[in-house]
Amino acid sequence: MDSWHRYMLSLEQDEIGNILTKDQASYRFVPDGSGGWREDHAIREQTYRSVYQYTGPRPHAPRHIDEHLVAESMPWPRVMSYDASGNQTGWVYRDATRRTTAWNEENRVSRVSQNGQELSRVLYDGDGDGERRVHLHRISGEEETAYHDQHLTLRDGRFITEHIYAGQTRIASKMDPDWFRDPPTIYYHPDHLGSTSFASNDEQTRTGSGTRRRSTTTRTTWAARASRRTTSRR
Repeated sequence: MDSWHRYMLSLEQDEIGNILTKDQASYRFVPDGSGGWREDHAIREQTYRSVYQYTGPRPHAPRHIDEHLVAESMPWPRVMSYDASGNQTGWVYRDATRRTTAWNEENRVSRVSQNGQELSRVLYDGDGDGERRVHLHRISGEEETAYHDQHLTLRDGRFITEHIYAGQTRIASKMDPDWFRDPPTIYYHPDHLGSTSFASNDEQTRTGSGTRRRSTTTRTTWAARASRRTTSRR
């Protein structure tokens, strides 16, 4: 192994559960030449401290977030906005980048734009159940996903994925063999609360995690709680 990474996350909350501060750090370690390891550097994109301010009328919706980044002497502000229903309508970051989120009458996201450029658009069915039917994703190229039902999705009009359920729980997804020599099958492993899920492949190797952070690297998590402070390390 040429290197490994250490990830740390610390959250401080108030008496009603709002996050007050978030400290996240990710470090790269390399061999020290004597059989051990030494810290090489902090990964800039994954190391930061955020301070949340709840100055608006909604007790759980932050209006202002100061983000302290590596090698930056001053924090960068992110100002949040909401509609009358409490949906987040967007934010302004560093007084320059503007994210806008549009919602339909059923309080479902219909469009996401950044600085006037559309990043994502979602269409829903019209029979009242509000199921997502088509998702157009424009962040890296243009990708369209059509949801025919819970058992079948079609990407870019060509790539089919079949989903297998046990009752209401999805347990596996299989890619179309017409497009892969060895079509992968992904198995899902949710926890008993439904809040965290892991995925594995045909070789029983873990391929992903439902817990999200800025890094795409997956690591095991343990958490310890003291008073109103929560610390997690991966």
